[in-house]
Amino acid sequence: MAKRETISAEFRREFELATALDIAERKAGLRAASVSYDRKTRRFMIELTHGVLFGFPVSLLPHLANATARELSSVEASPGGYGIGIESLDADYSVPGLLEFSFGRRHLASLVSAANGRVKSRAKAAASRENGKKGGRPRKKGGSPRKKAAAR
Repeated sequence: MAKRETISAEFRREFELATALDIAERKAGLRAASVSYDRKTRRFMIELTHGVLFGFPVSLLPHLANATARELSSVEASPGGYGIGIESLDADYSVPGLLEFSFGRRHLASLVSAANGRVKSRAKAAASRENGKKGGRPRKKGGSPRKKAAAR
């Protein structure tokens, strides 16, 4: 009986972590809310879960080079928004992978970090209050590089 409770507790913990990751990725815009194909520009247009519209040319995906406009128009977002695909062409692409390919890993990481920094939580608010009791955030040494450049 104890083994069953342990498995249940472990499953619950993993489920909570997966749910938190899903929420963070949705807020950061790493999931597709919708996807469509623009025949005029030969681009896929993906609306991300945080409202940004992202488009890229089909030519970036060599597997789709010989696809017809009719085939490309059947593109769909996966149920969780993690990927896009065209069933008739057996073509599936992950949304985070497409974003990383388009913007680069560092830029994508900075976008995700910025989005995660705006997330509010009880723990974050409590840590902020404690930091405030200690005098707040320490001043940066040497000033910002922008201020230094502007002073020159």
